[in-house]
Amino acid sequence: MLAEIKQLKVNIDDRGCLTEIFRLTDDHHGFGQAYITTCIQGVIKAWHRHKKQVDRWCCISGAARLGLYNSETNQNQTVILTANCPLLVTIPAKIWHGFTPAWGYREAIILNIPSDPYNVENPDEDRVGPFEFNYNWNPESR
Repeated sequence: MLAEIKQLKVNIDDRGCLTEIFRLTDDHHGFGQAYITTCIQGVIKAWHRHKKQVDRWCCISGAARLGLYNSETNQNQTVILTANCPLLVTIPAKIWHGFTPAWGYREAIILNIPSDPYNVENPDEDRVGPFEFNYNWNPESR
């Protein structure tokens, strides 16, 4: 497994629901910022990796096919993220990752809580195109 996956608890009552995604006491990776990123149907936002930063992803709307790839071991992993069955996926540094909407959803919305704030002058990021690695982005395959 390339990423740590935590099933999130959804607390439901007659008013709606509340899902706690992340607490400061959950891990030792740190907190840098929180942001939302979206991807529309037909687009693949991939690949990127960080040298030091750890990402924490949770789908808050729609469904996403999260692709993970370790270029050192040639291993890949797929995690389907949905807002209806929330997971928190912790993506370690040096793991390539990206996403696309899954299961015919028009858009996937991801909340990311990275360990470090984005540095505009010196980004901790490498990028390559979505078909750089041997990974199947077909949203119908699992």
